[in-house]
Amino acid sequence: MNTLTELPGFVTFKGAFLVKGQPGKHYFKAWDKYHYNSKEGSWFTDPRYYDDQTTFLVIELGDAGTVLEDYPLRTMDELWDIFLGTVIALAKGEMACEFEHRDLHENNICVSSRGLAEVARDAKANLRYGFSGLEVTLIDYGLSRATLYNGEVMFNDLEQDLEVFRGSDGHPQFNCYRKMRSHLFTSTRTMQKRAWHTEESRALSNGHDWSEHRPYHNVIWIQFLLGYLKKQLIRLKGPILDDLKNFNAQTVELSKRMDPRTKIENGAFESATQVLEYVIARGWVSCEQAEVVGTSEPSFLGMDNLEEDVKDELLKESRNRDEIDPKVGRSGSTTPRQRRGEAQRATTKKRDTKSENIKPRASSEEEPKPAVRRSPRTKKSAK
Repeated sequence: MNTLTELPGFVTFKGAFLVKGQPGKHYFKAWDKYHYNSKEGSWFTDPRYYDDQTTFLVIELGDAGTVLEDYPLRTMDELWDIFLGTVIALAKGEMACEFEHRDLHENNICVSSRGLAEVARDAKANLRYGFSGLEVTLIDYGLSRATLYNGEVMFNDLEQDLEVFRGSDGHPQFNCYRKMRSHLFTSTRTMQKRAWHTEESRALSNGHDWSEHRPYHNVIWIQFLLGYLKKQLIRLKGPILDDLKNFNAQTVELSKRMDPRTKIENGAFESATQVLEYVIARGWVSCEQAEVVGTSEPSFLGMDNLEEDVKDELLKESRNRDEIDPKVGRSGSTTPRQRRGEAQRATTKKRDTKSENIKPRASSEEEPKPAVRRSPRTKKSAK
């Protein structure tokens, strides 16, 4: 979590503490209020069952706002900001630490208001991001995967809980889990149905496991989010439906490139980073908003469909990166990926300096490299 806390769009990590003993009465009241007022009740144990010897891990996080499921979506500007803000956050996570969320449903995206919109509307511009005043934060990394600064891979082995993949057939959220596992095992985009995801199917993994970085998993959840947001606006009815028709017309190409039936050679997205490059190329997000300085060069997918003046502006912004110190960037601070590279270079330099003062071993045999230690992660059942 420390690795992600510095990235915009990820929850702020304040600290972790071990606490021993039974919770206080205020905790009982909070649990009772949620348990008896919610439709499904609490998934957590009644705190009265804990005793004085119970030890808790308390993680303090920043306020991320309201979960998307409870947020009353009202305007197209809000839809654009939630969707594009999520794309930006996922792409930043990919570039910084090969991040995959793997569980990005409507209860793991939070929205909060940062006040008035920071962007002035220009009828001639294609810009779509920044007009609602909403800010997006991704939460709950229980199923996520990331590479730390030291090269260690943190992940949850989802094979330990196959029930994650055995939710209702046709349910959009559970389909996402099945799409991920099918892609991991077969390297295709064809989703295997619920009945396929059994213990016997583990023999079809082709040697793949959940520690691998598969950025296409983020595309799966981006497609899920787009469908979810559109459904929320359809329920409002009225004039907003005309705006939604315009939105659907504008995003035909975007939706096509996320469709699992689209081939890679025809422009299918393989990562959230490619989705970000596409929305920048369309002018929906500016380079300044995405803070792409210091990241990999964008491919500008879909530039053939853009006006010449838009192409020229995008290419100009791209060339301007070469005029900015790549180590410092436009914001005046290094990125997590840059700091990770600096740490690795510093470690290598220190090791080389130390080796100059050590006499070589008499044996010519090389010592085996230590295996990368992976920290165990707790299992999480599908909601």
